[in-house]
Amino acid sequence: MNTILMILIGFFLLETLEDLYADYLKCSLEQMFSDNI
Repeated sequence: MNTILMILIGFFLLETLEDLYADYLKCSLEQMFSDNI
């Protein structure tokens, strides 16, 4: 497999995972705050 292609795919996966993780983190933080109020 082409090295550049692998790097691009890896970078894309990292970005996607980062977005998913950020959304998950935001949702759990909002739940925590709504529970406290």
